[in-house]
Amino acid sequence: MKVPKLAAVICGWSFSAVSSAQSVLSKDPCPSAFEEMMEKSKVEAWTAVENFYKKHSKCDDGAYAAGVSGLVADLLDTRWNELSSLKTKFSHDVGFKKFVLNHIDAEVSASEKELTSVKQKLTKSCPAGEEVLCKEIGVAVDRAFKEAGEGNSGK
Repeated sequence: MKVPKLAAVICGWSFSAVSSAQSVLSKDPCPSAFEEMMEKSKVEAWTAVENFYKKHSKCDDGAYAAGVSGLVADLLDTRWNELSSLKTKFSHDVGFKKFVLNHIDAEVSASEKELTSVKQKLTKSCPAGEEVLCKEIGVAVDRAFKEAGEGNSGK
């Protein structure tokens, strides 16, 4: 008779542990925040990244951080013509500038193509008046290649 009671207690603990884990996972804002940023970045680009930074910076870790790094590389490559709006955002929030520049990193080794393209744009088509920002991005790109062990890639 004691075995069924023990089994019921163990089953109760197991159910409780699973319920607690599901509860924690369902309250974790990071998956939905990251998905929202990725979806909105298709239209809003840097504003979506900025909103993620402002509202969900605690999610900037692990796979989410790598995803942000990949998005930053992609946006720099595909939205190069929006560099002046990025500069404006940076002038209003130095923390956001640091966030973006720090996400040009070795985590984006899968995005080497994008970083190589950005490096070429930095040297061939830096918009007038954006030279300082281009230099800062260039330093971050060079650092990313160095961290990834690529040495002279993109030069």
